[in-house]
Amino acid sequence: MISLQEHWEDYMETQEGKNFPVIHCVEGTYGWQLDEKIEAALPAGSSVLNKPTFGSVELAKSVEDFDEIDMVGVCTGICVISNALVIKAFHPEMKINVIERATACVTPESKKTALEAMKL
Repeated sequence: MISLQEHWEDYMETQEGKNFPVIHCVEGTYGWQLDEKIEAALPAGSSVLNKPTFGSVELAKSVEDFDEIDMVGVCTGICVISNALVIKAFHPEMKINVIERATACVTPESKKTALEAMKL
């Protein structure tokens, strides 16, 4: 399962857009889709979930049949941690592995803080 952040043209008018005023992940724009190398490396039958905000209930529901998941992402301190917390709330016994080398954040310090917060 791959989850992509998806925003729309009105992003700057949303609460998130007002607090994080950087247009990003707008459907159909450059950088919104998966990099072709990542897409080519996905196992056959992988599905893509477009989530409308950083913490996704739909994502948490979509992994209910798993005992363990691996998470990666480009905004560890917002999107990765939000989804890890939502998934943990729905599935308290699920093991969630955050692959540190496959994450990024605004600063090294914010990445470290987010990674520490996600340790159980």
